[in-house]
Amino acid sequence: MAGSEYSSPEIFATRLADPNILIRMKLIISINLRDSIEAYQNADYTHFLEVLIPVLKKILENEPPVFHSNSEEQKLRNLLLEVLYRLPQNETLKPYATELLQLLMGLLKVENEDNAVICLKIIIELYKSYKLLLEDQVQPFLDIVREMYLNMEQTVKDAFDSSGSSATPGASTPIQQIVSPSPRPTSPVSDVTTNEATPNKVLAKSLHSFKVLTECPIIVVLLFQSRREFVNDSIKSFVPLIIKTLGLQARPQAEAHEAANSRGEIFVGVAPGIRDRVKYTEFIVAQVKTMSFLAYFLRAYPDSLS
Repeated sequence: MAGSEYSSPEIFATRLADPNILIRMKLIISINLRDSIEAYQNADYTHFLEVLIPVLKKILENEPPVFHSNSEEQKLRNLLLEVLYRLPQNETLKPYATELLQLLMGLLKVENEDNAVICLKIIIELYKSYKLLLEDQVQPFLDIVREMYLNMEQTVKDAFDSSGSSATPGASTPIQQIVSPSPRPTSPVSDVTTNEATPNKVLAKSLHSFKVLTECPIIVVLLFQSRREFVNDSIKSFVPLIIKTLGLQARPQAEAHEAANSRGEIFVGVAPGIRDRVKYTEFIVAQVKTMSFLAYFLRAYPDSLS
């Protein structure tokens, strides 16, 4: 990137912060920023962070989350989170670790599900890299995960109950039939342009997302392995919610089971009333991951669980 007009951290920062520059142009700038990070993993990395971290934080905190996958505002937020994800987590980044973690946990409460998944990926890496420094931030994260589990009953109703009238953004809708993998922008073309052939998706709120919940059990387990003092209280808090989540069913699926039972039969498969099969698969995967969460408690802390 030595010959690029965007090679200076100050230029990156100034143009990203400029309200008069079009978002489409900021997408190109963000791609260049993301792809040039490796060039700053030496003596320049300190200066790079000093200049860029405040700007990235201000944009992500002050600009509202967007819940439409094809919007340029969403693409920009996704790219800026990808920049944070690619920052080398070494001693140079350490002074920013607490600030970044608090930023990401704040975003985790309000973002859409695609961006929230990136937030979780960065959060777990921060916990791994700066375990002792961030020990006072473990409980706030556990509280967020607990809130997701508390929301699951309503989330299932919103996603699959056709009579529900108060669905949150991301509830079962025809435009959600295509689900992309965890966001990892790689192509300037795909990052900047909106492919007319790609349906716009309404993205679920992070705290009401099966995709986001799926990522959480493994992170909580990793935290418990390093911070065992949180385990006993967390077992009391989490296990009832885990058991309740495992017992949840989509209404059409429950009705299909009941109808089969009344005929003396056993229903196997996905009920015809499940119109959003992708969303239903995400729900089942979240339950599977939740079951592994319970299995960890059973294996590692049987006395506490009893």
